[in-house]
Amino acid sequence: MISVLVVEDEEGVYSSWRSVCEMRGYATFSAANGGSALGVMRSTEVDVVVADRKLQDMSGCDLCYYVRNDRRLAELVFILVSGDPSPPVFLYCDAILHKPVAASTLVAEIDRIVSERHINGRRQAARVAGLRY
Repeated sequence: MISVLVVEDEEGVYSSWRSVCEMRGYATFSAANGGSALGVMRSTEVDVVVADRKLQDMSGCDLCYYVRNDRRLAELVFILVSGDPSPPVFLYCDAILHKPVAASTLVAEIDRIVSERHINGRRQAARVAGLRY
């Protein structure tokens, strides 16, 4: 079973994303900010992180950067959701979705990336990010 961590501080958006993930059969966890998200990732087996770019304590970009530079977390699938037309170029995330995100688009993107990872191997993300293990 795929486990998804939804990181979003707007209750309506969070509820929508969580509902669609649960309907798809994903084990779904939540965090309202970056600090809480890091705590969940350290204590729970998570496969996919879906994070809003604008969060209270740290941006989704900062969260992605932290994840990619942590050996224990670098292989996670990271999907950034942004209302901005062009997010920063310094990131390595698996996908960038633009708000508003249709539920079907979110689950299709999760399924696509997870399928590619099974074919290409989980370590591909870490290699592309320039990390050596």
